[in-house]
Amino acid sequence: MKVTKADTWFSRWIRLRDAWESNGVLVAKCCTCGGIRDVRRIDCGHYRKRQHGGTRFHEMNCLPQCKPCNNWEQGAQDEMGRGIDKRFGAGTAE
Repeated sequence: MKVTKADTWFSRWIRLRDAWESNGVLVAKCCTCGGIRDVRRIDCGHYRKRQHGGTRFHEMNCLPQCKPCNNWEQGAQDEMGRGIDKRFGAGTAE
């Protein structure tokens, strides 16, 4: 899968959308494990994976996710779905 400029900017927007400053560092909370990390160590996690074109750039499909959860835990789908529902309302992930 080719990463495009649109992917880069969308990912940056999702990470910054939910970020705040803490001790002079921009941080965000991982939606699956709850870890708070520098936004440079956070990914744009997709509930429905990016290859599903219709949801690739849908803001309600994406939340900040730490790199271990997004990569090593393959997106931690169950936790991600609960995070989507908590953020956007019950049933949104479905």
